Amino acid sequence: MTVVDAESFCDYCLERKSDLIAAQLSQNASSLLSAKKSGRPAIMWACAGGSIDIVKQLLQAGFDPKEPDDAMWTCAHICASTGKIELLQVISQYNIDLDAQNEGGQTPLHYACSRNRLEVAEFLLNSCGDVNKQDKHGASPLHRCCSLGHLEVVQKMMQFKAEVNICDSEGNTPLHLACEGNHTKICLELLKSGADATILNKDEKTAVNLAVDHETIRAVKSFEP
Repeated sequence: MTVVDAESFCDYCLERKSDLIAAQLSQNASSLLSAKKSGRPAIMWACAGGSIDIVKQLLQAGFDPKEPDDAMWTCAHICASTGKIELLQVISQYNIDLDAQNEGGQTPLHYACSRNRLEVAEFLLNSCGDVNKQDKHGASPLHRCCSLGHLEVVQKMMQFKAEVNICDSEGNTPLHLACEGNHTKICLELLKSGADATILNKDEKTAVNLAVDHETIRAVKSFEP
């Protein structure tokens, strides 16, 4: 069999071509350990492809699940973003940093919260060191799920004592973003967990000032002193 170039090998990983991967590794494993495409290591393409068997195949061949891509994404970011809980559990056995931040400062938990990956979020919350890590815009994972209306993820974050009054770079708390999105049930969850409805953001606005929906406004006002 002809030995393929690094990018073609990465394509095999993404496209789940296990037989071709095995054949290439049997001939050229040492040089393929550094294979990348678009700045992303082969094992990350395998994670994106979603095959546990292929990821295990690469791990056994010596591929490093801790190696980031050029944008500082890791295998954990890929698994969290795509909701691949089984893959995340496999690679977590290799001492990877589940709190790793990419170029934008986002951790795998940021992506689990953004994409409404409840099972992944719970796994990360049980494994991570910092539930409140902020990205380059000051957004925490809780900001993400509150903004997008993912109630079950918010409830899970509350169980793990996420900071409810943490402010992003605009001075917005998670409650500001929940009000802005008119996510009434999330507003109530935050308020029951100690969110401060009187905090002003950089525009001198409280959370209720950002709400449009009357039900949301009434809910937040009911908690005001």
